[in-house]
Amino acid sequence: MNKAEQSVVPEGATEIDINLVTEDNQQPRKEFNQETLQELTETIKLRGVKSPISVRPNPHKSGHYIINHGARRYRASINAGLNKIPVFIDNDYTEADQIIENLQRDNLTPREIADFIGRQLATGKKKQDVAKEIGKTNGYVTMHATLLELPDPIREIFQAGRCSDITAIYNMTKIFSKYPLELADWLKHNTQNVITRADVQTLKEFLHFNESKDNESVDAYESASRVTTRDIRHKNRIDKKTELLDMLHDQIFIQQQNPEEVLKNLPDDDQKAIKARLKSLFDQGKKHQDALPFFLKEFCDKNYHIKKNKSIELIAFLYGMNKTNTFNLDEMFSTLSNHNM
Repeated sequence: MNKAEQSVVPEGATEIDINLVTEDNQQPRKEFNQETLQELTETIKLRGVKSPISVRPNPHKSGHYIINHGARRYRASINAGLNKIPVFIDNDYTEADQIIENLQRDNLTPREIADFIGRQLATGKKKQDVAKEIGKTNGYVTMHATLLELPDPIREIFQAGRCSDITAIYNMTKIFSKYPLELADWLKHNTQNVITRADVQTLKEFLHFNESKDNESVDAYESASRVTTRDIRHKNRIDKKTELLDMLHDQIFIQQQNPEEVLKNLPDDDQKAIKARLKSLFDQGKKHQDALPFFLKEFCDKNYHIKKNKSIELIAFLYGMNKTNTFNLDEMFSTLSNHNM
């Protein structure tokens, strides 16, 4: 007789006929890894079920039980040929308990979480109530609820497994609300197997090149009724960066001065600040070399009129997309200095 055929009941548990137990068809977890399930089956054949599953009485079938949690152990026990299974009977168990149990183990997919949230919202609960019930933030619930009604282009890449990052998916829906055609075209041209959060952020930055966040920030400061010393310092840093990039644009592209000389004449701190900012955009561009046709088409079709400081940043971004070597600011400006931006 092997171990699985013996009566092994953990202390405090009750052993019942496995045929009296059924899975909860509303349980949050729908996906089971078949490889790990087989591993668990082999373990149970050898050692039995060491941790009892949690069940509650089936209200529609006297003497039968519904699984609260432990569906993997239940399935593996059936595969292992067990006739009985150890259980804890818990009458005070809800679907929220099921989602919490799985969230704590970090083994639910974003879609499974979204389906649970959708069922809760369908009962009339508010998002903040659901968030409180499962111990998560309102933002967590909002982002997962986004999966319930995804626009077609985003739904396709999500279902294909090309993007499972819930924050990236949520940010794409925000972009889609303002730039639906651009997002769909970007996804069409993007041949990466996996689309990351950073990829989506890069797209967002590109589409907003024509919108001066710096000026928006300045307007916010000027209209504020109370301005702190910290606010003033931050505003000054914004103004300083804009002035530097504007100066670079005029001296290199309009006055046709030598880029190396222009940079050399700047204080060391200003040189470092410019190089750090433009290298960051260069690095982002390198990640999207396969989508260069989209960005160039978007740029030409929209006939952007980009402000001086933004044109310098856009150059660094596109330069990164079109280069495979390391970042070299002098080379970048030397290559492009004959183009009047």
